[in-house]
Amino acid sequence: MNNAKTFKAGKHEYAVTGLSPDKAIDFCTDATITLAPILNSLEIAEGGSVGDLVRQIIPNLGLLNPERVKKMLADVRASMILPNGNLASAEFQYHEWFMQNPSELMISHVKGAMTLLKDFFPQELGTILAGTNLSEV
Repeated sequence: MNNAKTFKAGKHEYAVTGLSPDKAIDFCTDATITLAPILNSLEIAEGGSVGDLVRQIIPNLGLLNPERVKKMLADVRASMILPNGNLASAEFQYHEWFMQNPSELMISHVKGAMTLLKDFFPQELGTILAGTNLSEV
């Protein structure tokens, strides 16, 4: 986990391995195109709550392409390290972990995506992502 970045989701700390510059370009491009339909509708205030963010996102979820979202979350899974040290890419360990911790499934993938993305965008966007108080989840 030498280049891993950690984040908390629910009661546990997860990690994602850093992306190489080539993979970062692919992931950031795909994520931007995938999330573009909802990004332009967000008004993120510094210190805003998860509830504020969710209330803005929910009405626009239907604008997202489900296949693109699935691919993006699969890319996050490929770099995720579970709190027990197992790789999320190992199917049995992944299913076993999230069968025991189902409430952390989606938020760990969303926070994993944000963790992977924030270093590769201008500092202002990274600050916005970090300023959204997802630590409440």
